[in-house]
Amino acid sequence: MQHGLILNLVDNLVQLGAGIALGKQGVGKGVFHRPKVSSNRLIIGRDYTHELLRAGFANYTDVLTAQQSLLQAQLNSVNDQRQQRQAVTDLYHALGGGWR
Repeated sequence: MQHGLILNLVDNLVQLGAGIALGKQGVGKGVFHRPKVSSNRLIIGRDYTHELLRAGFANYTDVLTAQQSLLQAQLNSVNDQRQQRQAVTDLYHALGGGWR
């Protein structure tokens, strides 16, 4: 019974990894999905800060801080995607895949 559970887990991990590697929508959302809400809010915040600057209620430092926060969130998102793809590759190699 334990052997069957392990095989089932490995099969699920392979399917999850393949779905993420192929960019399938909905695959792995429970494990790897990070909502884009924070990035969207940062974009809105950056735009509002620009409007406040134009209206004279904010200084340029506030605009730069908003842009820096947005850029950092975007960099974090790219890094997360890279780590996910690396994990799938590592899993594939650990299960005996690859050309070496």
